[in-house]
Amino acid sequence: MRGAVVAGSAGLAEPPSGPPVALADLSAAEEAAGGPRLVVATMPVSGHMALCQLSARLHQERLQPVLDMAQRACQGLHSVLDTVVRDRLRRDTAMDD
Repeated sequence: MRGAVVAGSAGLAEPPSGPPVALADLSAAEEAAGGPRLVVATMPVSGHMALCQLSARLHQERLQPVLDMAQRACQGLHSVLDTVVRDRLRRDTAMDD
């Protein structure tokens, strides 16, 4: 196994005043607002992207911040997943002794 595939999502929140803000893991209310949503599946250790799915059109100038936010979400999830899996393996290995 080369590594876990981790998925995360991000989108744009457009406040009444100011520039749009990239957010990870949109809430139901944020998704209902109808902005673009980007789903990314990555292999954080190798940096490879397995999936990139955009739900609506998004200007290329706005794509990079949303993509960066989705990838950061994947890295955070991978960190938690890696810790849990390693702890479980240590426990299971210790039980076999």
